[in-house]
This record gives sequence, C-alpha cells and structure tokens, in this order.
Amino acid sequence: INLADLINPNASSADELWSIRFDEESYIQDVRQERCRMRLEVAGARSTSTPQEATPLLQQVQEGDVLEFTYQLSPQHDPVILPRGEARVLSTAWLVLQLLMTVAAVISPIIWILLNRPCIE
Repeated sequence: INLADLINPNASSADELWSIRFDEESYIQDVRQERCRMRLEVAGARSTSTPQEATPLLQQVQEGDVLEFTYQLSPQHDPVILPRGEARVLSTAWLVLQLLMTVAAVISPIIWILLNRPCIE
C-alpha cells in the first residue's frame, strides 16, 4: 500500500489526516474511494462482484488446485504471479524424492534380511 494514497489532502486537523476505509469486500480504499494496490494479493482479487449472503468466506479449493498470488515490488515493477514455474518444478521434485525415500525405507530392511549372511565360525 502506498501511504500517500491514504492521506487526505483536504485535512484540516490531525484527526482528519488519515483516510482509511474498506469496501464491501473488505479491501482497503484510497482517498479516491478506489481499491488500494497491495504488494501481495490473491490473483484475480480485483473482481467487481459484490458478495451476497450465500457467498462463502473462503473460496472452496479443490485438491490439486493452486492458489495464485500477484507480487509487485513497487509501482514501477510489473506484478509477478506466484508460485512461479520453478516452484512447481521444485515441489514436484520434493514429491518424487519423498516417494523414493518411502520406497527405500520399506525395501531396504527386506533386502538386508534376505542378503545378510550371519557370521559363522
């Protein structure tokens, strides 16, 4: 949030200096009554739909769905969609490693029992 967007230019006292308001969707608004751009926000969160009584508080996320965010370092930089491609690759690599370690944890004791030769004198 840019703090300059929250300062009332027509303020005549310290009590009127800050203009912090929220819209119907609980997003913070600037002095022009527009939604403030935040550094990190849910991708597609700038919708204009008004929530109704039956609107769930949290979006239903199906298994396998990826919640995406936009990250903007400053107004001069373009927003980046998170998670990026390399995060998905690393997540998949960790999943494969976890499966391999689980298989190794089950198979290695069995192989040890079958191939271990006791010391016979």
